[in-house]
Amino acid sequence: MQELIQWFRKVYVKVIHSIAFVPALVAIGFLILAIVMMELDESGAGLNINENIEWLRLNDVDTARSVVATVTGGIISLTVFNFSIFMVVLNQAASQMSNRMLDNMIGDRFQKLILSCYIGTIVYSLFLLTSISEGKHAIYIPALSIYLLLVLTIIDIFLFIFFLHYVTQAFRYEKLIQKMHGKTSTALEQQQKEAKNRVFDAVLHDGIEVNAPQSGYFQHFNQELLLRLAETNNFVIQFLHPTGSFVLQNTPFLKISGSNKISNDTVKNLFSAIDFYHGQQISGNAYYGFQHLMEVAVKALSPGINDPGTAILCLHALTDLLAFNLKHPVPPVITGKEGIPRLFTVERSIHEIFETSVKPILHYGRDDEHVRQAILQMIHQLTLVDAQGVLKPTLYKFLQQVKRNQKESETF
Repeated sequence: MQELIQWFRKVYVKVIHSIAFVPALVAIGFLILAIVMMELDESGAGLNINENIEWLRLNDVDTARSVVATVTGGIISLTVFNFSIFMVVLNQAASQMSNRMLDNMIGDRFQKLILSCYIGTIVYSLFLLTSISEGKHAIYIPALSIYLLLVLTIIDIFLFIFFLHYVTQAFRYEKLIQKMHGKTSTALEQQQKEAKNRVFDAVLHDGIEVNAPQSGYFQHFNQELLLRLAETNNFVIQFLHPTGSFVLQNTPFLKISGSNKISNDTVKNLFSAIDFYHGQQISGNAYYGFQHLMEVAVKALSPGINDPGTAILCLHALTDLLAFNLKHPVPPVITGKEGIPRLFTVERSIHEIFETSVKPILHYGRDDEHVRQAILQMIHQLTLVDAQGVLKPTLYKFLQQVKRNQKESETF
């Protein structure tokens, strides 16, 4: 049962982040709309409307079929053309920036809305086309439904025009970086809200090591379920890896202290609340956002791209995120209902996040004056924010490295 719950949670995460999730729901909605409209056409109200309003009448079956078939073919062609453009933009972003940008672009809400409207209209029209019939004793033409289809088609055309404008504006590099910065900032804020029952100082005792049941990326855990298990069995759980780490199967993953005996059922219940799967969703782990921005900047500084402007935009976004992380550190100890420490997590320090995010950019951009100046500006601004001097040693080390790179560049 616990394995089934864990599997369902993994599938749920994949489904809701899939590009087909929203269009599938909208297609079902349009199918229901088609059924409702056809019932309305057959009802007394629909028949009265058709009889009293002359321009809504459709008496020729061939004309009705031609209209619906033409609209269906046109919307299908529009959909193909629309997403051919989108695939070109995706390919360019992946080659010029980073493959990490694909998830952010595919998950774009407006792009999903466009796809949903197109697919919904196609489903509506196909279902409508099958309902038009001509028999020996009766002719059925859903006139109201067909005219609604024409209205939907006009809406789709305007959506296509707006999509062309949207692609040229929203998928520019600076907009994509801003979007990634916004997602990371939202994840950091959510992380801060969930840290209310966390503390910094607590005594940690040695415990029994528990190995990882499978290889994969440690994504996150169900805090409420783990706290309930820890309080019920009166033990303390200590994670040995931070979230986002790759963990090898049958290697130490966590420790349990305060309990002499740990049954296999308890271990299964523990791992049913912990997720291992591939992927780097920023919404689930803000650290991924730092890494994605770093990768985009490094790709921009590669000899084949040579775009320091994009790297500087990434540095500006990283500066804001690092400043927020500096002001709002996440305590590593999670307490239970009675204030007793129950979960010990491994949180990445601001020093580690700064080094892993900025050091590669400094390495690849050490010969570029614009990048060096941007890093110097970052160091200056973070120094002003760091009132307690928490990051001061790391900032001083990077400042000296930038100055050395500058002297070496001037020598050549």
